[in-house]
Amino acid sequence: MRKILFLLLVASMLFGIVGVFAVDQGAQVDVDNVVSVAIAPATITFGLVVPGATASATNGPITLNAAGSNVDVSVVVSVLGEPFAGGLMFNAADADSFTATLVCVSSGGGACTYDILSITPTLVVPVGSPAGTKTGMITYTFTGPIPA
Repeated sequence: MRKILFLLLVASMLFGIVGVFAVDQGAQVDVDNVVSVAIAPATITFGLVVPGATASATNGPITLNAAGSNVDVSVVVSVLGEPFAGGLMFNAADADSFTATLVCVSSGGGACTYDILSITPTLVVPVGSPAGTKTGMITYTFTGPIPA
């Protein structure tokens, strides 16, 4: 009997000292913007164009797809190289001043869906342009909002 009382006394002291308790901890994360845009085709071509004429791209339209992004995506275009600088048109407007926004549409769970942006490229080759193969560069700058 003494042994049982002794064990009960020791057990009560042990559990009284050790005890069980819980503590809550907060959690925080800063989620960054993701901007990802696929451009197709990789190169636009216009074929043989007579100076003074307007030509449509033989492999257009250009498509911009922001799938994989998680914010609205702003697009700004700049163009280098003759006759493209000043002669390249996107949707009948000067490509060098083209801007657009690919709008994030939430489809549950915070995931975004986007309409694919379709751009019709045309090229006006100025009268007096020398013959030959011409190359240029179209630079697309994609940005999302600055995180708060």
